[in-house]
Amino acid sequence: MKFNMPNIDKLRADSTSNFGKIDYSNIKPVPIVPNQQKQIELMTDMVNKQSKIIKQQDELISLVQEEALAAAKQAKLAMILTLIGLVTGFIQIIPTLALWIEELLSLLKR
Repeated sequence: MKFNMPNIDKLRADSTSNFGKIDYSNIKPVPIVPNQQKQIELMTDMVNKQSKIIKQQDELISLVQEEALAAAKQAKLAMILTLIGLVTGFIQIIPTLALWIEELLSLLKR
């Protein structure tokens, strides 16, 4: 059985000879219909609003970072003041401890 096929090489040569040779002068942009125009406007508005939100989020992040740094400084200051209070309290107790030890030693000697 033999198939009756046209000359493939001739078809290939014809199809590749015009490949890449498109006449762009006849191509016109697709007209924008009213619905598309409205969609474009809404999308543009949405992008503008998102941009504004991103800027506000950036400001919020920087404020939170500043507040976190201030809180860290306050925590360090609170620890230092607590340590100073403990040392001061211990120093104030020393005379009382010395008196107790002195009385305990005197009781032991009796």
